[in-house]
Amino acid sequence: MSGLYLSKRLFFACLFSVFFIVSVSLYLNSPKKLDPITASSVPTKSFLIKGEERFDAVASVGAEITHELAIIDSVAANLTEDQFQQLSKMNVQLVANYGVKSSGLAWGQRIGYTQASAVQMSNAETLHDQYIFGGGVTVAVIDTGFKSLSGLRQDAYGRNRVYGTYDAIQNKVTNNSDDSGHGTHVTSLAVNSERDAYGRYYGVAPDARLISIKAFSESGEGNYADIIRGIEWAITYKDNYNIRILNLSFSAEPRSLYWQDPLNQAVMKAWQAGIVIVAAAGNRGNSPMGIGVPGNVPYVITVGAVTDSYTPNDFSDDRLATFSSSGPTYERFVKPDVVAAGGHMMGLMESKADLAKDHPEYHDGGQYFQMSGTSQAAGVVTGVAALLLSQYPDLTPDDLKCRIMSTAKAARNSTGEWSYSAFEQGA
Repeated sequence: MSGLYLSKRLFFACLFSVFFIVSVSLYLNSPKKLDPITASSVPTKSFLIKGEERFDAVASVGAEITHELAIIDSVAANLTEDQFQQLSKMNVQLVANYGVKSSGLAWGQRIGYTQASAVQMSNAETLHDQYIFGGGVTVAVIDTGFKSLSGLRQDAYGRNRVYGTYDAIQNKVTNNSDDSGHGTHVTSLAVNSERDAYGRYYGVAPDARLISIKAFSESGEGNYADIIRGIEWAITYKDNYNIRILNLSFSAEPRSLYWQDPLNQAVMKAWQAGIVIVAAAGNRGNSPMGIGVPGNVPYVITVGAVTDSYTPNDFSDDRLATFSSSGPTYERFVKPDVVAAGGHMMGLMESKADLAKDHPEYHDGGQYFQMSGTSQAAGVVTGVAALLLSQYPDLTPDDLKCRIMSTAKAARNSTGEWSYSAFEQGA
């Protein structure tokens, strides 16, 4: 791990890359505010109500609170059009409880490719050879849940390592489940303790502990209120379970400046609380300004995707995945921060999961499914972060981000120039 030492020069270089703004004048001349909303302008009738007087305001119009979100000084409630109109005249702020979809693509070749390419492409094998497996670190994944398969239920030494599942939709601790398959797949890329035919672990950090936070339905659909409640739960119990990393493998359309967005506000609270946030860049392609929420938060680790062109042992033909979202963000921050393996990744998923049933050609008939997306790439970097924290538990989220960025390798062409811009491949 000596290569992860961060000099002052690299430290400040990382900070510069995080906070670099391409055009201050352009930003100042085109401020973006929260979208004006009406009760009929959004597909849902659920709203976030923010402000010190939120409880009294909601009670005064006779609405029922569905979520108490103290982390962002808000509540969520279902409103009629009349209730919306009344609240809009009070000293509170109304924001639609926007929908969010988990992001993954069932792209690849027909199953027959079973190597642990996440480990190969991230070079995690060199750490596994030193028995560095991510022990002592708890990873929390906010997604569709996870299925308690052996590679997730047990760590690298065969010990039970799952603390359980918090269902943010129902607001209770529940049994492990995942009808979608997306959460199971992403989680397995980070921590799967099963090995491939060559003896390599499928998961980057096979000894890390695991907590699942279920905030998405079997169709991969969620909303701001449930996700924020899941983030708040992680912050509340971070010390109880040593939650050091929060994986957010989803991406929503930005609708405001990043600091005005309620979901981003919760994410920033988690980062300030000492939890490393790893977020997917999104699957909107390589056009500029494609980075979604919460990946557009400057502080978090935003991950784009690369593919190995089906040759995991040959890095010369690796390329940026066509679906991987590019920056800059609206505010002109450089994103993504790094890219990682995200093309046709082999991960755990039951054959009866919705994704596997919809795309049986990408399932091996056993427990593995091939899937692509920046969600998968975020899972890989989550595992890398766990390996690093297991060796250096005193690292802050800022420290860890800079170390990961400082050891990233840029793709270069035959003349030594970058093959992609920093807005495409990050560091």
